[in-house]
Amino acid sequence: MKTAIIYARVSTTRQSDEGISIESQIELGMKKASDLGANVLNVFHDDGKSGRSDRRRAFQRAIQYCTFEQVDYFITWNTARFARNRIDAASYKRLLEGVGTRVIYVSMDIDNRTDEGWFSESLHEIMDEHYSRQVSRDTKRSMMKNARDGYWNGGFIPLGFKTEEVGKRKKLTVDEQSAPIVREIFRRYLAGEGTKSIAIELNRRGLSLRNKPFSKDNIRLILGNFVYIGMSIFNRTTGRRPNPESEWVMYETHNGIIDKEVFMAARARLEEGKETTGKGSPLSQHVFTGLLKCGKCGLAMRIETATGRSRTYSYYNCSGYQKGHSCGSRRINAEKFDRYLLEVVLDKVLQADIVADFITEAQQMFLDKRSEKQPRIDLIQSELRDIRHRRQALYDILEKMGTAAPNMDEMLLRAKSYTDREKLLTNELESINNEPEYEPISDTDLKDAVNVLKGVIMKSKSPEKIRAMLQHFIERIDVNDDEIMIHYRPELIIKEKCPEPNVVQSMDSWLPVLAQLRTKILTIQLAEPFRKAA
Repeated sequence: MKTAIIYARVSTTRQSDEGISIESQIELGMKKASDLGANVLNVFHDDGKSGRSDRRRAFQRAIQYCTFEQVDYFITWNTARFARNRIDAASYKRLLEGVGTRVIYVSMDIDNRTDEGWFSESLHEIMDEHYSRQVSRDTKRSMMKNARDGYWNGGFIPLGFKTEEVGKRKKLTVDEQSAPIVREIFRRYLAGEGTKSIAIELNRRGLSLRNKPFSKDNIRLILGNFVYIGMSIFNRTTGRRPNPESEWVMYETHNGIIDKEVFMAARARLEEGKETTGKGSPLSQHVFTGLLKCGKCGLAMRIETATGRSRTYSYYNCSGYQKGHSCGSRRINAEKFDRYLLEVVLDKVLQADIVADFITEAQQMFLDKRSEKQPRIDLIQSELRDIRHRRQALYDILEKMGTAAPNMDEMLLRAKSYTDREKLLTNELESINNEPEYEPISDTDLKDAVNVLKGVIMKSKSPEKIRAMLQHFIERIDVNDDEIMIHYRPELIIKEKCPEPNVVQSMDSWLPVLAQLRTKILTIQLAEPFRKAA
């Protein structure tokens, strides 16, 4: 007996009211499956999700389900319920075809196995995307007009504000119960206090942000949010790409909490701080900044300072502890811990025999991958033939019907997309054909590479340089009560991109599959001075 799954989706309440509710789609999907003589294995649905994006959890689960189970039919209401992005639609349909699953539409009589059905499906997908883009533009214009009129467009209500009902819409107004917290954050920050210190103090007093402890990160978000000077901003991004501030669209929509001059001063200090943030501040004098993680909560262990009578002392401590996590305080003298860990890395990690084992694995993976080369070539060539066939079918229709061809502009656009895809596949095919052949490395070269790197680290007086080299092959170090777990990539010890470029020759030719190698974990019992007391 044939098998099927059903996927349903609505993106708006209006869609539910117009007779294409989730329940209706599922009910009619069941009837469609029955007509096909198929047994429904599972039902998936997304509420309030746009088809323009692939960020649909139920849809992703449905696709994944088809890859693991034998499913003959993926039943959905229409092309728009499947996707309103042609690239996504083509990609997912190709994936489903590869596992023997056919997409079936309840409200459309389309057999996409035929040229006519494929053409009809393609036109519907083009129109779906056009409609979705139009809706997106209309929604954006509506939200901008709503903001210009002084109304709130929804979302999380920022700290210090509340909403008031005005007819069927809402306005953002100052909440005088929580607004003083916002003013305090800005005042303390401009007085020179750090974001972490501010968060600690607010948490100590039992204050919270949406019932969660304050953190360094959400303090920064508050300090950089234009809502606090009464502004709403549009066009910050195009897709996922941030736009420059010169392209932002800003409206004064409500009363602010912070003076504009105060806000801009805080923002300027934030921008200055960006230059010294990242995987361990480049200004840090501590070698393992950015690598140490709390073994209990997984968050970073960051530097804290304490001033004694004659000097300032630095300690590693769990940042999660400052956010109210139950892992507890763990202050470790940073200077002594750096020296200890560096000795561990030199003695236990930078070993030629460990690297050699991983190289053997990498070389075997290379040979395995090379054996898959011809099937990959065959698959690409098959898709190229299909694309060329589909494009020629479009040209044949245009040649036959001329200006009478339906949706001529869309057909030409479709033909262009095939040409673009053909170029990508051709480049991929060329890349596969140019993949390097296997070149072995000798034991002597291997030992020399490891020893040279060890020598560079031991002789260097620069914490920044040592940290950069360590971060190249060490992913993280988990610090537990009585042990550490070093997660590292041995093959990267001798990889060309090591910050010391002359350590060894390029290994790109014989390690082309680095990303597939597993991370090695080395567990070491902590020396007594660094163990956490019971």
